[in-house]
Formats: sequence, structure tokens, C-alpha cells
Amino acid sequence: IGNFLNGDSSSKTVGDFTYSLSSDTNNVAIGAYYLNGTFGDSGTVTLNSTGTLGDSPIGLFYGANSTPNKSDIILNGSNELIGIYGKELNFSKLGDINLNTKSIGSYFIGSDITNSGNITLGNGISNGYGLYLSGRKTTGGSLNTGQIDVNGTSSIGIVATSDGTNGATIKNTDVINIMAGSTNSIGVY
Repeated sequence: IGNFLNGDSSSKTVGDFTYSLSSDTNNVAIGAYYLNGTFGDSGTVTLNSTGTLGDSPIGLFYGANSTPNKSDIILNGSNELIGIYGKELNFSKLGDINLNTKSIGSYFIGSDITNSGNITLGNGISNGYGLYLSGRKTTGGSLNTGQIDVNGTSSIGIVATSDGTNGATIKNTDVINIMAGSTNSIGVY
């Protein structure tokens, strides 16, 4: 873990950070872990995946009671990684995410999120996911008001699936673009 914050809504990271992340079969690398109201408030977080032998490294891990994320995120590297991860949250994601490698921009389990940040799945990547929702917390579900641009091959703007108990629901009110030159890509799955 690069940074660990446990406090309240006055505890936050501010500014630009770069994390080089590599997971092995026993440990998941985490750039910043936010707990009990702490959050990323501003700046750009650059995530570089340098190796993955086990689970994908996680850039920003949001634990219990932590929301929102206001930082922009750039995902780079030769191996897959997850930009933001959270479980059983009511969450707001306001920052933009740019995926430049096979990765998941935001991955939430059993959560309701409101995403107003733009998501760009870059050229040359394959099997990238902008926003991945597994289940939901309430019957209201999630909301996307940010633009999503899908480039590359076999990539998906939004994935909404079941967590084994509840199916994810999401309302989208902005544009999801499948960009020229993108092949076998989908806006919402």
C-alpha cells in the first residue's frame, strides 16, 4: 500500500501522485487505500502496472464509508490493473479516467455509484472496461452522467452484471461513443 488514510471527510489526498504497481500470487498491490470518509480530492493519479502474477493491482481502494473520488486517473503499463475499486458503497466518482492499457477504470461490487467524470478507453488497448458494476446496494442503482469514449478492440464502456444476489442497474444520461477504428467494442453490456 502506497498511502493509507483512515479518518473522516477532512482527511484526503491532494495533488499529483504516481504509483508503480506489481501484484504477485499472494499480495495485491494498492496505490492508495481510503477508509472511513477519506478520499482523493484533486490532482491526477497516474498508475503504472509493472507486473501481474496474481490479482490485478488496484490504484485507489475505497473501503467502508469512503466517498467521493475527485482525482483524475491515468492507467498505463504493460499489465492489467484496476483504477478504482470499492465494495458496498454509495459512491460519487467525479474525476476523469483514461485507460491506456488493458484495465478496468472503476470496479464496484454491491454499490450504487454516481459517475460524472469522463472515461476514455484509449487506442491500442484490448479488453478494457470503463465502468464495471457487479450488483447494487439499493433498488435505485447507479447513474452515469459522464461521456464515455471507447477505442481499441473488444472493449466495453459500461458492464452491469449480478453479484450473485442483485443485478446491477445503471441509468446513463450522456453519450457513449464507439470511436472510429474500434473493433468488436460495446457501449453497455
